[in-house]
Order: sequence, then structure tokens, then C-alpha cells
Amino acid sequence: MENYSNKKHCSCDKCEQNKKDEKQKEVVNHCKGCICDQLRHLQMNTTVNVYLAGFNELGALVFLSLDEETCCALFSDPAVPGTVVIVDCRSIQAIRIA
Repeated sequence: MENYSNKKHCSCDKCEQNKKDEKQKEVVNHCKGCICDQLRHLQMNTTVNVYLAGFNELGALVFLSLDEETCCALFSDPAVPGTVVIVDCRSIQAIRIA
């Protein structure tokens, strides 16, 4: 019987790319849900209305980015220049795209 603990790991370009692809899939799948998926594909600087649980509205915000590792969605608030609103995309119940 072969001892797998002594086996060397391949480091060829193809295997390294496969490892990177698998890692990326893990990161992408970390932020699950309809809204996270929508934000993942939403164009930067798109104005959206963000609704949290109980449909508490955060108002019209401008989408900046989605951090795939932390699931943090960043928005700016045009009503308060210079501010950034950070929301976990998994906590957002709905968005309205303006």
C-alpha cells in the first residue's frame, strides 16, 4: 500500500492554475445568495435602493464594490458626500436598481 503522506505535490503550471481556480471557486461560493450574486455582476457606480430585514430601506446608494472574501458590499451615499456604507451582502433582503 502506498503512503500518501510521502507523496510529492506537483507544482507544474497546469496544477498550480488548477489550485488557483479551486481557491477562486471557494471564495466566490463563500458569498452565497441572490443579492450577493446580483452585486457580483452589478456595474460599479450603479444607483440602487438597499433594503435590509423588515424592508428597512437604507435609501438610494451608489454601488462601489463587493469584497468576495468578506462579503462586504460598499456603497456611497450621495446624500452625505464622502461617506461609505458597508453592508454584508448576505444581510440584504432586496435591492432596487435605478
